[in-house]
Amino acid sequence: MNIYRILDKIKYFPQDLKHFYQRAKKGYSFRDVWSIDYWFMDIMPQMLTDLKKKKHGCPVQFTHNEDGTEKDFAQAMEEWQSVLDRMIFCFTEMNDDTCSMKNEYDEEYSRLKIEEYKNNMKNEGFELFSKYFWNLWD
Repeated sequence: MNIYRILDKIKYFPQDLKHFYQRAKKGYSFRDVWSIDYWFMDIMPQMLTDLKKKKHGCPVQFTHNEDGTEKDFAQAMEEWQSVLDRMIFCFTEMNDDTCSMKNEYDEEYSRLKIEEYKNNMKNEGFELFSKYFWNLWD
């Protein structure tokens, strides 16, 4: 670490402490409000990943077949896990920093295709998020 980074850390420590306090008190800081979209794209995949790792059950709609018969619990959990995986994937792909599609040639066509892809990922992710919103707990 160079001397300038160390000096910056010292210089901005009071502000960082202020934001830490705001997040502890309110759950967010005013820095997060500057770019709520980026905050969401950064935090939501992490939260969903933690939920997936620590979950103890699955939503009731996964526990029964279409004919009303009860599914095997392992199968229901696997289906719920695949929904969580898809949400994580979509929210990761809609973020410029983590999207797997890259513009190698800096062509307008490629940029438009990537933006269309990210927008499709956003739409699919939010559709799943909305559909299973009441089930995002453990």
